[in-house]
Amino acid sequence: MKKNLSLLFVAFALILHSCSSGNEKEITATSNEFISGDLAELVEFTDEPCKIIYVEKDGVMPSQVFRLTVQMKLKKESPDLQKMEPQDIDFTSLLSVAVVNLIDENGIKIQDLSILTDDLLKLKKLLQGKEGDTAEIVFQEEFHNQDDAPGWFEQVTKFTPYLSADIAGLAKEIGGSYTLKGSVHTYPITMNIDIDGTQVKGDYYYDRMGPGATLKLSGTIENGVMDINETDEKGVPTGHFKGNFVNGVYTGEFITNKGKKMPFSVSESGDVTVSDEITSDVETSEMAENGSADFDEFLDRYEEYVDQYILLLKKADKGDMAALAEYPALLQKAQELQGTIKSNSSNLTSSQLSRYNRINEKMMIAIESMSNE
Repeated sequence: MKKNLSLLFVAFALILHSCSSGNEKEITATSNEFISGDLAELVEFTDEPCKIIYVEKDGVMPSQVFRLTVQMKLKKESPDLQKMEPQDIDFTSLLSVAVVNLIDENGIKIQDLSILTDDLLKLKKLLQGKEGDTAEIVFQEEFHNQDDAPGWFEQVTKFTPYLSADIAGLAKEIGGSYTLKGSVHTYPITMNIDIDGTQVKGDYYYDRMGPGATLKLSGTIENGVMDINETDEKGVPTGHFKGNFVNGVYTGEFITNKGKKMPFSVSESGDVTVSDEITSDVETSEMAENGSADFDEFLDRYEEYVDQYILLLKKADKGDMAALAEYPALLQKAQELQGTIKSNSSNLTSSQLSRYNRINEKMMIAIESMSNE
């Protein structure tokens, strides 16, 4: 053991001896955080002055080294990382785990420095610590035969935290607004959702029915699992989505209010297909025979609006001023639903088409009876 330590000491002394010159000075950061990456969410630079060293190394291939020592602080604990062994933490997305820019007094970039490979384990242990923990981390860059390097060093006045890597397998907080396109079974849909913490709100519609036939969505998301209920404008449950939401892709199972199960898959790019691995109680042949479940739901809603319209029409005919003010909007909604169903009538089964005609006939009879009184 002593022999090994002696060899290491000799090697270190040789490295120091190979350095023909060296300079150092203190600089500060222009900001405390990286501009992107998972590290930007977890760590920050302290306000302590940082030491930057410039060294020229002699040898077969002379080189110039910039070495910046900074103090970093853990600003947010990660239970996921705390459960892992330090050596098992992997970084993705960048050739370097983290990058800082050296800049001059005018804010112009001079060179980039990357985190020193030998300091990666130190950084990983910091990521597993408690909020407020600190560690000294080194950023470095080595050049070969660069005559301009001494001038670069003289120009350096500050550094700016730049890019940082993502962390493989780290569960991320999801938030913001998303427009997702895809399908429920074989039926294209467009879904709009807003995620705030664990709460999800939004709406969606079947593309062939159009935005005029929008259904409301509300629910929760926890650990990447999004569980949302579908309701009509009155808040009556009409269906249920449950699945995984990862990187803008939402896949899982949809259950109609009648208990029929169908796989679904939507994404921000729209470039997704429903997985064959998701079991569905509704096969294509059954859908062809019974018609799309969404048409049955729209017929239910259409008939409800027609019934309400007829009731208000009768009240209005008796001079009810409140009904007079309310029923035009109700009629407009019924007509919107009528238009979307009518434009897709070729997809209705014979029983659905028959029901649609009966609803229309009921409305016409009511209107005619009012006009004949």
